[in-house]
Amino acid sequence: MVFDEMLLDDGEAMRRSGAADRLRAIAGAGARLRAAVRAAEEGGLAALRPEGRPTTVLVAGDVPAARTVADTLAALATPSLQVLHLEPEPAAPPHPPTEPRWTLPGWAGAMQLLLVLSPHGDSDGLHALVDRAYARGCATVAVTRPGTDLARAVEWARGLTLPFVPQPGEPAPGTNDQHADTADATTAAAADPAAGTDLWALLGPALALAHRVGVLAAPPEALDGAAARLDEIATRCRPDAATWDNPAKTLAVELAGSVPLLWAAGPAAVPAAHRLATLLADQAAIPALAARLPEALTAHRGLLHGPRAARTGASGGAAAAADAEADFFRDRVTEPDRPAPHVVLLDPAGETATEEDAPNAIGPLARRHAEAAGAPIDVLTAAPGHPLERLAELLALAEFTATYAGIGTGS
Repeated sequence: MVFDEMLLDDGEAMRRSGAADRLRAIAGAGARLRAAVRAAEEGGLAALRPEGRPTTVLVAGDVPAARTVADTLAALATPSLQVLHLEPEPAAPPHPPTEPRWTLPGWAGAMQLLLVLSPHGDSDGLHALVDRAYARGCATVAVTRPGTDLARAVEWARGLTLPFVPQPGEPAPGTNDQHADTADATTAAAADPAAGTDLWALLGPALALAHRVGVLAAPPEALDGAAARLDEIATRCRPDAATWDNPAKTLAVELAGSVPLLWAAGPAAVPAAHRLATLLADQAAIPALAARLPEALTAHRGLLHGPRAARTGASGGAAAAADAEADFFRDRVTEPDRPAPHVVLLDPAGETATEEDAPNAIGPLARRHAEAAGAPIDVLTAAPGHPLERLAELLALAEFTATYAGIGTGS
């Protein structure tokens, strides 16, 4: 895969490819978070008087951001709360397999809260899930556009619908057939450069809801701080910032031609690691693997010490010299370069101590593991603040990095 670094500073090329529209949508995440939280409060959240706390939050959605919402709630929630992301499954006949379905756990009941996320609210599978949750006695909250089929289903189930705040200028539902073929909808989404930038329009109301029911601490000042952090990263990662002064462009260049291994240092880093892996695959066709430390040291051992790492000199001594000689004489036309692993250590809480302070801590251990394999390593940290603010910084950096990686690869 060829990466053209010059494209990262070519504004005209960005406009022609549509990347400028996506970057503009990502840069507006802070404003969209504020608008989403305000709409949720006005849409019924302020009047909500919960009776007790749920023991489990079940998250289901028809967009990839639903996974990030579930990961974030799990990272910030109280230890007694379990957060479970319900994965979509192919529908059984007579429904076409392209229409996903969601299954409630057998133990789901009155002590569980179902959170449904759907920007368009036109999924028959989510409609059926709400019906089953009502039959089981689960409380149901949806983040979707008012007036959709999903919103009506939640209202019938005596649940709460929090309004989804679309991108400015986004067409209202109903301009296209809500029951269009799934393949057509997927094609349309792929043609929209800003598709998939709805994370904070879904995550904002979910965090405000979780704070209201008492399962995590996300007070208004923390949400305001997260929005301010999103604005700050948008300024630092703006398209006209030079690559050397733009952390997202810099990371995109460093990951070019590699297999990114995204290591999460602690539970608070898991949402950012999974999000970055998803976005790199979607926006730049770069396969990335995400795992939490210390599990990552075992899960990614084969990539670090296997054949892909051989040409980095990781084998050491005479073996490394033999690898270098073989690499010098190989035919670069018939045997192109193989992508080598590149470790990215995500640490929003700043918990990876230095070698001098705690040589046996997970941070120094991960660094030594990568260095022993000859793999380059980048460490992404966040400025001090509320855990939500730190996580927002890494999530925003993931969005910009994947977009710039897509620009460089021409994806």
